[in-house]
Amino acid sequence: PQSVYISLMAQYFPTYQAKHFTELNRCLTPQEYEAMVDYCLELGLENGFTQEVAAADESYVPDF
Repeated sequence: PQSVYISLMAQYFPTYQAKHFTELNRCLTPQEYEAMVDYCLELGLENGFTQEVAAADESYVPDF
């Protein structure tokens, strides 16, 4: 695990067709994200990157 780098991203938000599916139509809660950060640390994954939960904002999506 020491040579594995991860990027644990909090930025998911529902867009396009995902809004039609109950299980996909929400952002992560801060508690869910923190639980995943803790889980990665329990696994011994120490190298990587995390985000602030506030990164789940549509303003970060490029206007294609």
